[in-house]
Amino acid sequence: MFDEPILTDLFDLISLAPSRLGYSITLLAFLFMVNYLLRTAYMNTGTCSRLVHMLVCTLTLLPAICLAFILFLAAYRHPDRAWINLAIAAALYLPWALGGAITRFARAETEGADVGWLTMGALITFPAGLIAAVLLGE
Repeated sequence: MFDEPILTDLFDLISLAPSRLGYSITLLAFLFMVNYLLRTAYMNTGTCSRLVHMLVCTLTLLPAICLAFILFLAAYRHPDRAWINLAIAAALYLPWALGGAITRFARAETEGADVGWLTMGALITFPAGLIAAVLLGE
């Protein structure tokens, strides 16, 4: 299924392969920061739209949902690193919060890097990561 080199590389990156861990963390940190900037752009364009509000809420929690999926995938592909990946996920909350803080330059009243949203994200990410580590880890 993943015979193409680009798909293999991408699959290695999102599964936190030990040989490419630095690249994986850089990619995820970049995506989390861009996610917050995209979220802020939508907040500025459709302030009264229900659809935009739902999209903004989804984009707010998207990094947590992605991290939960990544923790399962990484524990499946590299079971010996399942517990280490939880620490990596915790470290990725820093660029996620930084991305939210950067959005305050574009829109001062944004709720970027809001502790409540980050806590909700942690309630999605870490139980999933713990379950993955217990079920799939070594």
